[in-house]
Amino acid sequence: MIDTIPRLAALGSFFLLVAVSVPAEEADPQAILDATLENYRTIKTLTARGKAQTSMKVNDQDVNSVTEFSLKIGRPNRYLIEWESQMPGLPDMPNNFGAVWNAGEGPYHYLNFMGTTNKAESDSMALAAVAGVCGGVSTTLPPIMFDLIDIGGNLLVQLKEPKLAGEEEIGGESCHVIKAGHELFTEPYTLWISKDRHLLRKISHGLAMVAGRNPFDQEISDEEIIATMKSLGQDPTEDAVKQMRRIMEEQRDQMKAVTKDLQGEMTEFYEEVDIGSELTAADFEYEVPAAVESSPYNNKFKAGDRAPNFEAPLFGGGTLKLSSLRGQVVFIDFWATWCAPCVAELPNVERIWKTYKDKGLVVIGVSLDSSEDRLANFLEDHPAMTWPQVFEGKKIGGAVSGLYGIEAIPHTLLLDGTGQIRHVGLRGEDLERSIRQLTASAGAKSD
Repeated sequence: MIDTIPRLAALGSFFLLVAVSVPAEEADPQAILDATLENYRTIKTLTARGKAQTSMKVNDQDVNSVTEFSLKIGRPNRYLIEWESQMPGLPDMPNNFGAVWNAGEGPYHYLNFMGTTNKAESDSMALAAVAGVCGGVSTTLPPIMFDLIDIGGNLLVQLKEPKLAGEEEIGGESCHVIKAGHELFTEPYTLWISKDRHLLRKISHGLAMVAGRNPFDQEISDEEIIATMKSLGQDPTEDAVKQMRRIMEEQRDQMKAVTKDLQGEMTEFYEEVDIGSELTAADFEYEVPAAVESSPYNNKFKAGDRAPNFEAPLFGGGTLKLSSLRGQVVFIDFWATWCAPCVAELPNVERIWKTYKDKGLVVIGVSLDSSEDRLANFLEDHPAMTWPQVFEGKKIGGAVSGLYGIEAIPHTLLLDGTGQIRHVGLRGEDLERSIRQLTASAGAKSD
């Protein structure tokens, strides 16, 4: 949920979008695939709506997701992919939505659970960063049309031993059904390709990987780390790169363990597909939602609510009682050293802390780290983080995080001098603007 690293593309980029541009009488499956590659490389514009479904078993638990998406693709390297995902088996889990786009001024992506818009270093970085939360569609078609081989390679070329497996009607169109193997998976892809329009209408493949071919076995390069940090708006200093390496390697190892015995299936349906329509730069723009005063994942408290009091242990000794801070503006930051977006925001928090700590601002970090040593090492590497840190030794479910209903991070609360929650989930410039207003108001009242 919180991870925007490029390695997410290792799963998302395994999905494939193809089309046929050979006569029906030449139904040679390899010729169909070869012609498909050329076809998509010459398409000027493409628009579509569709649905991506994932059914898998992780640690003996069934995990299913459904993603509805729309996409617009044009040349040169113009695109807008929007999505909304839900997990039907988890009705209490809020939907996630977002977009990735390039309207000619560079690649951007927006994720609702982060609440921020980030500019990426490249199209590959932007598309890969969202692959894990958009059903993989960001790394299906764009890499084929734009030759973005660095986010999974051209999978159309990587397919092997294709075979015709019959015909089937999909979305009112008669389709060839082609099965083709891939070096990473034990089961073949199945492709439904319309005969008349030569477009893919459906893709499906299993998730079980060939032994020894897990992409999460790869080492993470410094270049990949630096590119990731820049896409998150983080300054890649030497110390910051070392810290980000620890985070990314831990996440890689977690994904390696999850995918080791992964079972399941991923399917993409493409509907309302159109090619050749005139699209302008405005068609590829995404309207970022206005900031909301609630979090999609941590909605126990909202703006206007009274922040519940707590007394909690501080890292390094002592305790902190929230009610003792009445009269001051309080910023509570739920974070962890393993949370890449949290770490990326810390330079902004440090700058704001230095600017407003003598003007009535109190910053409280609530660390969701389970390792005391890891938190200690992080704080040692970041000596400017002198604000108090609540540490309970639990990722989720500690006394404070449980009291506030924290389900995911990053998450922030901004309180006024009366203890009322004024803003939820603020980051970046919005955070500083609100703190400036509240501290100014508090200072005027004290005068």
